[in-house]
Amino acid sequence: MSNFCDFCNKSFATKSNLKYHQKVAKYCLELQGKKEVAKVHHCTFCSKEFLNIYTLQDHNLICKEKKKIDQENKASFYEKEISKLEKKMERQKREYEEKLERQEEKMKKQQESYEEKMKKQQESYEEKMEKQQNIINTIAMRPSTTNNKNTIIHNNQKILNFNDKEKLNDVIRKKVTQSVVQKGQIGLAGVVFDNYLTDQEGNRLYQVTDTSRQNFDYYDENGELRVDIGEKKLTEAISKSNLTQHVALIAKDIPNLYDKETGYLEEVVQLTNFDEDHSKFRKEIVRLAKTSS
Repeated sequence: MSNFCDFCNKSFATKSNLKYHQKVAKYCLELQGKKEVAKVHHCTFCSKEFLNIYTLQDHNLICKEKKKIDQENKASFYEKEISKLEKKMERQKREYEEKLERQEEKMKKQQESYEEKMKKQQESYEEKMEKQQNIINTIAMRPSTTNNKNTIIHNNQKILNFNDKEKLNDVIRKKVTQSVVQKGQIGLAGVVFDNYLTDQEGNRLYQVTDTSRQNFDYYDENGELRVDIGEKKLTEAISKSNLTQHVALIAKDIPNLYDKETGYLEEVVQLTNFDEDHSKFRKEIVRLAKTSS
């Protein structure tokens, strides 16, 4: 049923259209004796018009264009955050490489100094070495040697070589999965303890001697008993590994990475900043060592 305007006699399909016409149509307002046009509120997203501000607010809750823009803004925010994280990781990689280069240069100078010193000592030791050569050869042919604690070492694979970067990188590449990364340094400690500090037979290669100071005993690649004070050698080996790059690749695929409730982003940052702060990792290694002893 048509709705006719009482002022201009124009017909409209609905009463709402008729009311809108009577409030905004200039010629109809003139017939009504009104000079000002009613204020119209526009949606900033889809440009629809509303006579009532409250109607506009209700519309904003369901406006498709607004939802589309909100989604685009959210996606843009996540892309920027990921880009920041990637740039930070790249910067950390460069800083690490520069630090490693300085360390290598320092070690090279120390090595040269040591070799020079040994060269001078060699002449005075040649006579003694010749007399002991037969004894040394005999010991080298044995399947094992013993230290002052009567512990069998050397050829029975109970050594821990922190200079073997490939072995540690292989463990990180194969065992540090998305679920491990989500647990941060605690998850990393479990992987390292079970797959790097333990041999294939389940023997612990890294024995805790002082839990308060976080000191550990181990046999190096030469079969000599060493003490790792404060887990320094272990954490340095991990800092020099491919951990940062590996975690960065995995982090991209973690769902809800930026959700504060999951805490995943914080765990990722702890792993990528391992060389700066590895306190959680050290504490967990001590706990695992005490538990398994």
